[in-house]
Amino acid sequence: MKNSFLLLLFAISLSAGYSQTATNFTCKDCSGIEHDLFTELESGKVIVLDWVMPCGPCAGPTLTTYNIVQSYQTTHPGKVFMFVADDFADTPCVSLASWLQGIGATNVTVFSNSAINMMDYGSYGMPKVVVIGGSEHQVFYDANNSVNAELLIAAIDSAIAVSSVGVDDLSLNSVQMSVHPNPSPGNFTIDFSLDKDLPVMIEILDVGGKLIETRNFGVMNSGSNTLVINTKLPSGLYFIRLNADHQISGMVKLLVQN
Repeated sequence: MKNSFLLLLFAISLSAGYSQTATNFTCKDCSGIEHDLFTELESGKVIVLDWVMPCGPCAGPTLTTYNIVQSYQTTHPGKVFMFVADDFADTPCVSLASWLQGIGATNVTVFSNSAINMMDYGSYGMPKVVVIGGSEHQVFYDANNSVNAELLIAAIDSAIAVSSVGVDDLSLNSVQMSVHPNPSPGNFTIDFSLDKDLPVMIEILDVGGKLIETRNFGVMNSGSNTLVINTKLPSGLYFIRLNADHQISGMVKLLVQN
């Protein structure tokens, strides 16, 4: 019951938008490969950052995070990556690698570099885990000392949605549109305006950017328009996309709560 309540609060926060943003870093990992965080996010990657000492209490949450990230390698190959960073960049790379191998977390990118500062995200934790995604470098999850698997999965899904569907699609709307009620029980109303008569199509996408449903409404008149959409969508976060004259003209987020 508690976890369901936390998930509900998390989902409601999604509908209000994302406020915290990441801090960029440019540095080499323990294999000598150069990384620029913002460049990688803007290429569509979702980054799960995990700061460790390393220490005994870090092992459980880090392994949980690792297993969750690994599960996305099948469903979203080349999309979700785990970066493990030493807390104060004073642990040698070889020691970090040995510790990760000992807990069974080997397919990660390892850093021991002060450019990656956990205090950029508010407070110290052992471990500290954040999820970052999207071209606006949004932070979807920020937890200290422990990991809630359900919330972490929800955060990664939301980061994938923003990275796949794109906040660019949300911010470059050529047609002003709104959806209400939001949150919705599944049935909702779309209000929008057209400059001229145009064929209109409404698309519903899931949190991963997958097209779920398409509604074709034919040519609609210029001026204000209203569409009532009746669905049986499961609870979750969705994107409602308006196509006018066969072009993406507007998109908004919709939270469904059954």
